[in-house]
Amino acid sequence: MIDAFRIAGVDVHVETDDRALRALVLTHWKPFAVAASRNRRPHAVFRFTDRGGPALPRLKQWAGFSNDHVIFLTDGKRYLLTGYCYDHPWQFDCRSLPAWDADFVYYYVFEPVLLDVLKRCGVLAWHCAAVERGGFAALLPGVSGSGKSTTTLNLLSCGFRFIADDAAFLRVKGQALEVLGLDTSVYVTDRTLRLLPEWRPSVTAGRHRKGRQWKYQVDLSDRRSKRRTPAVAKYLLFPKVSGGTATRLEKLKPADALLECLKQTPKEFPSSVLGPAAIEAQFEIYSLLVRSATAYRVHLGSDQVGVRAALSRLQ
Repeated sequence: MIDAFRIAGVDVHVETDDRALRALVLTHWKPFAVAASRNRRPHAVFRFTDRGGPALPRLKQWAGFSNDHVIFLTDGKRYLLTGYCYDHPWQFDCRSLPAWDADFVYYYVFEPVLLDVLKRCGVLAWHCAAVERGGFAALLPGVSGSGKSTTTLNLLSCGFRFIADDAAFLRVKGQALEVLGLDTSVYVTDRTLRLLPEWRPSVTAGRHRKGRQWKYQVDLSDRRSKRRTPAVAKYLLFPKVSGGTATRLEKLKPADALLECLKQTPKEFPSSVLGPAAIEAQFEIYSLLVRSATAYRVHLGSDQVGVRAALSRLQ
């Protein structure tokens, strides 16, 4: 069965006869699903059609290679995936998989390669929240506990519109970056709701396991950006919880902002599975981001009125 997806303008087809693998692909990428069309040529085609072969021990070592035309992954005994692109689209075949489960195939073979293909097409899936106002977007990267979700909700209270909670897609557009996302909710901790009780009416029923924490889902459907064209990245905000009550914005030089970007956890794991080509493509997008957006480190105080007052200075 073939499933078609359009991810930030990049068309991808996935063909598999494994139900568990297909279910995983749809779980993660269903918002991007489109009807397959013979008139629209995809950028990449993935085929997972043969799970035959003897079982092997759990993979412990990778070997891989990639350039402008070829990508392959191997465990030293057999090819796990081969891909080539001499005349578009990219063609990926995974025909000699050992008897590993669908989770392994998805997270260690399919998703890292898909994200690499997106980078080669000028699209980066980045672990960050995103909001926009007047066609200009603010990106908020950061690990759990950095204050990212709290800052996002405060920005919405300042008149911004919601784009993404956990992952945004950055697409190269000339000398700028367009920001896209399909999230309709944000996940927050008890602490965030204690700081911002005005958002409690928007919390849906129950709690959800996110990483190592239990979080509440805040429905932001009515706060979604309604723009027909993507917003352009203008601000890059790095939240950091401080020990005091006051909030201040510390402007960062492009070089310092680039270092902060490089500290962020890559979406794919293992990030270096495809070697330096994938990392170079990501670095180029980071470089464009820090050149085109103004970066701040947001030192967050406990006084939320002060947080909104500081964020409202973003023009």
